[in-house]
Amino acid sequence: RPWNEDKAASHYQYLNEIRNEAIILKFFAKLNPNLADVKQRVIIDYIKDAQPATANFSRQYIEAFVETLPYGNDDFYDSLDKLEHTNEEHIEHLVYEAAKISAADGAIHYEEKRFLAELLQSLREHGLEPDIEF
Repeated sequence: RPWNEDKAASHYQYLNEIRNEAIILKFFAKLNPNLADVKQRVIIDYIKDAQPATANFSRQYIEAFVETLPYGNDDFYDSLDKLEHTNEEHIEHLVYEAAKISAADGAIHYEEKRFLAELLQSLREHGLEPDIEF
């Protein structure tokens, strides 16, 4: 089957619309390398749920996209700053999934708690108050 550039561009556009959220989740996944496969699945499931246009994309296709994403501290903060235009329900889902990734190994460690607190604080500064409990 020949490569369809238009189709690839539209696929990339759908994934790019959820890029900041995916970077944040990948950042949490990389804080503690335990259970990397489980955390990767959470990120892929989040992308498919939060961006319905990706529902029929293969896991491998989305994995390849996630692999290209940066996940350093600066990337985390840059992506946080770009979340202000996201709806509150979407944000609650993001925070819940970040907490799920952090707790995947049975405990939320200090660094994970610290960055979850920063995520919540940043959202509050943008006027978003996710209704979520850990």
